[in-house]
Amino acid sequence: MGGKNAGNKVLKVLLGIVIVAGICVGIFFALPASIKYNLVQFYQETFKKDEAKVMHETQKLMVPGTQVTFKRMLEANFKSTNWHVETLAEGSSYVVKGGGYKGDISYPKEDGTNNYHHTNCSVMYIFTVDINADGSQKVRNWSLEIDGILVSEYEKTTSAKTLAAKTN
Repeated sequence: MGGKNAGNKVLKVLLGIVIVAGICVGIFFALPASIKYNLVQFYQETFKKDEAKVMHETQKLMVPGTQVTFKRMLEANFKSTNWHVETLAEGSSYVVKGGGYKGDISYPKEDGTNNYHHTNCSVMYIFTVDINADGSQKVRNWSLEIDGILVSEYEKTTSAKTLAAKTN
């Protein structure tokens, strides 16, 4: 009889652990991106040393045509920022994302008639990074999402240069 009660207690404890874990996972996925990705960045920097190395090297990339790093540009122009390796592709390629939240961007349209204005927006720079045999990194391509929308090549480059100019 004592064994049956002990078995029930173990099952209740296990069920409680599963319920608490489920609640924690649900809360994590419900968090805003600015908080969730900061937690992911902390986890990767603490426990995933290879991903952290790729992340830190990507942060040092210069905005094309400037002497400003993407990391410095984001930190200077947005209220909060984070970096994380979102996916590990097959072989030796990574997708690294650098985000900025609650910032303003204004840059000229291609035809020069007006400016694009994004107020209190979020940006996500997405880099596809290849790791060479010697351990060095090479960015295969990069793109930009503003408020979750992928922008054109012109907008990507022009907005990055504009933000970099505001950084100096």
